[in-house]
Amino acid sequence: MFKISKGLNIILIVIALGAIYYFSQDFLSPSWNIPLIILLLVLGAASIMSIIKKEEPEDY
Repeated sequence: MFKISKGLNIILIVIALGAIYYFSQDFLSPSWNIPLIILLLVLGAASIMSIIKKEEPEDY
C-alpha cells in the first residue's frame, strides 16, 4: 500500500532537487547544465526508488 508519507517524501525530493537546480544556475556556467540535470535525475531516481522499496515492519 502506498502511504501518504511516501508520496509527500517523493514530492519533497522533487521540490528540493528543483530548488538545487534553480539556485545553482547563478553559480555554474552554461556548460554545466546538462551534467547537472543528469546528476540530479540520477540522485532523484535513486532516492525515490529507495523510498518506494522501503519495507515497513508488519505488526503481529
